[in-house]
Amino acid sequence: MSKEVEDMTEELEKPAEEPIEISKEDAETFKLVIEDLKKNMEEFRKKTEAMQASPPSAKGSFRNKQTAIGKPSPDLEVKVASLKERVEDIESKNEKLRKKNGELGNDLARAKTRLGDLMEEVESLTKENAALRKRNKELVDMPKASEEAKERCTQLESENAIIRAELEKIRMERSALEYRFQESEAIATETIAEKDSRIKEQDEIIRKLKSGIPLSEIAGTVERISATQFESSLFEASRYDVRMARNGSYVTFKPDVQGKVACVDGTLSIPSLEDLVKFDEPRKYDAYHFNGGLKVVLR
Repeated sequence: MSKEVEDMTEELEKPAEEPIEISKEDAETFKLVIEDLKKNMEEFRKKTEAMQASPPSAKGSFRNKQTAIGKPSPDLEVKVASLKERVEDIESKNEKLRKKNGELGNDLARAKTRLGDLMEEVESLTKENAALRKRNKELVDMPKASEEAKERCTQLESENAIIRAELEKIRMERSALEYRFQESEAIATETIAEKDSRIKEQDEIIRKLKSGIPLSEIAGTVERISATQFESSLFEASRYDVRMARNGSYVTFKPDVQGKVACVDGTLSIPSLEDLVKFDEPRKYDAYHFNGGLKVVLR
């Protein structure tokens, strides 16, 4: 019985592998029981040592003495039985705690997994929240930017109106300048044409004067229609005596029944004409009365 008590004492003094949840009242009871057991064990050890050191007495047998020494007191047996019950109760509670700890470990693993998922969701929501804040800031700043853009558009429209007015003014000035230029060009062209005409007239007068033709005796016009032919309503005779200057500056036409050039429907053919005066295109010349006939200045 003493060995069993020692084993129980040692078992109680060992630290538990798993934490045991006990009440404060049970802890105080265990403490008192253990102290009482230690005290009884110490007394029992002292008595045993004393009996082994002293000689055996004549009274009673060794068996009875050994039995008397080895038998624990009734209070100790009650305390041991109570301690057993409490130990069994504690072991039962401890087993329940182990199971509960296992369940809590599983719950903790699931909670960690859920926590990881929640952390990912939190990170995703944080990013989304940052994006929403940025977008919200853009939306908040947008009316201000829109108002600034409107003001800038109004300013640009005002500047464009000024530029358009200046452009219209420049266009009007350009149109006026173009009109004045065209008018000046027309006047210049007319003046040049008039001068050219006067120059031609002067040249014609000079040619006539050089040919000895009176300027006031113009009979009509003669047209050169080809390289060798002259045509005119003034050619009324059937034949003409035609003579040309050696340098081809003029030609004379005098009606003569024995003339070498025949007149057919007002047309005279002169084969040597193209050798003296080249033909470029049909041209009309003034014809003057000259010695009973006509004189035409060709150049």
